[in-house]
Amino acid sequence: MEKPGEILLPGERGRPCCIAFSPDGALLAAGSSEDDRIVIWDWRNKTVLRTLAGHGNGTLDAAFSPDGAVIATCCWDHTINFWESGSGKWIKNFDAGKFWPQEIRFSKDGETVFTSEETPQLGSVLRRWHIATGKSETVVAIADDTDVHFEISADERTMFLGTEKGIEIRDMGHPNVQPQVLSQPRASLTLIALAKSGRRCACSNGFTVRIWEFVQGKAPVEILPKQGSDEQFHSLAFSPIDDRLLAVSLFHGGGATGVVTLWNATSAIELARLDGAGSALRMIAFSPDGNWLAAADLAGPVKIWDVRQIMAGIKK
Repeated sequence: MEKPGEILLPGERGRPCCIAFSPDGALLAAGSSEDDRIVIWDWRNKTVLRTLAGHGNGTLDAAFSPDGAVIATCCWDHTINFWESGSGKWIKNFDAGKFWPQEIRFSKDGETVFTSEETPQLGSVLRRWHIATGKSETVVAIADDTDVHFEISADERTMFLGTEKGIEIRDMGHPNVQPQVLSQPRASLTLIALAKSGRRCACSNGFTVRIWEFVQGKAPVEILPKQGSDEQFHSLAFSPIDDRLLAVSLFHGGGATGVVTLWNATSAIELARLDGAGSALRMIAFSPDGNWLAAADLAGPVKIWDVRQIMAGIKK
């Protein structure tokens, strides 16, 4: 049941792995690691425009090219696929060999994609793939099989890697220089988010969210679960227009239920709690204009909130 300021898109039950708005905000892509499809929505009209089918063993991530013309996906069958977003036509794929591509990002010129990949035999790597030729090179190699989560700064000069050590900040122009490490306590990282402004970075091990503001001498702030609860954090996203606003999805009860929360990233104060009505909201994404926040549900639906309406209610 929709409430004012909410949009609900029906979907099929599965484990949500990705949710992404197109650069112009008109389309929304959603996929599941238990399904071989990515569904493309005209979300304002609640209409499925296209279905990208044929991924092997479920999809893991999806991203739009900077001009919105292409969607890149990666999946359990070790491939990276490219699709026309306008027609849904499959273009090509690249074989990652023994590696499983986990996450994917386009470069700002749209000519390459970056992927984080993992295999128990060979460890983890972050690779750059050239779309025109299919050639790739390893940007970072990590000896163990820890999942590597990453973000790249808007100017593509700096890479932020979430590893078992914490956040590694690497100079992409000087790969042999030792990275700066922002430590994360008590467990290896599972989540990382970088503000579009580049001024803030957040990471989580599932039990604590730590937020850094890149001001010399400023200590990070932490977000903790409610005292006495079994809440765990699952996904992080900064607003693209206000890096003081951080969205965090969390679940409890062993993952059966969940909510999306909004936080002041400067003070670590919770601003709003968006109820999933008994469902397990997992992956989250802001629209490019920052006006809408979408969350994919373990039970299938995608829920979208009007952020302006929520923030106006808080200010009152």
